Amino acid sequence: MTQHDSGAHLGAEATRVLAALGDEPLHVEARGLLLHRPAAVVLLDRAGETDDARVHGFVFAAEHGMAIGFGQPPVALADELRDLADDHGMVQEGLELHLPLASSEEWLALPDAKSLGLHRVQVIPGLPPDSGEQGGCLEALVRHEYAVLESRREPLLETLPRALRAEFEAMRPWPFVVASLAGESIASIASAFVETESYFDVSIDTVSDFRRFGFGAACAAALILEQRKRGKRPVWMVREKNRGSLALSSKLGFRDVGRVQGLRLL
Repeated sequence: MTQHDSGAHLGAEATRVLAALGDEPLHVEARGLLLHRPAAVVLLDRAGETDDARVHGFVFAAEHGMAIGFGQPPVALADELRDLADDHGMVQEGLELHLPLASSEEWLALPDAKSLGLHRVQVIPGLPPDSGEQGGCLEALVRHEYAVLESRREPLLETLPRALRAEFEAMRPWPFVVASLAGESIASIASAFVETESYFDVSIDTVSDFRRFGFGAACAAALILEQRKRGKRPVWMVREKNRGSLALSSKLGFRDVGRVQGLRLL
């Protein structure tokens, strides 16, 4: 077993993982972290290696407090994950894992593991960059003015609640961000949490005072339409028990393509 910091240039192990995973919705988190987060760490299962091209392990992202599993990562990697989490000050809150279903049962059996439930991975069918039909449905949802935020120095970010503003101020590197506006304030803000060559993961927050007024749907739709101009397709990942997020993703036209297991390793 080994670990590798991908650094500014992809190392051999990170490159190998990218080649094995492929650019598809179920791998958007792991692939996106490797491509665009210089501090992402690859944790590979060396003991279970074979001569085929498959790889098993995790991409660890300290800034997000999470590790994304790929292949069938064995529970033998748990101690190395705990060490990484401890090294980055995650002793109290633990480390969030996203696991392929094929390996989730043995991880859930660990005494210090807490299930976070299944996460549904969703895409919008029929939304390639040149598709018009689904794009028209999304355009109808953009009922509020919005702005594309170019950096963490945007004055509009000052209108966010402190905790949410801090999250965006800490983002490195700055992702693609869209904000729905209520007058001169941000009502909802959406970002491409991670991106691959073809896909991006949608992350969205709506300020509590502006919920139930369509700002979240407008903001997410605007982000998707802006990203479509760049040739990117959206992926929505949501916990199965999050009814509000599921209702929003359904309104936007998302449909399930798979599931992953959420777990907190304490």
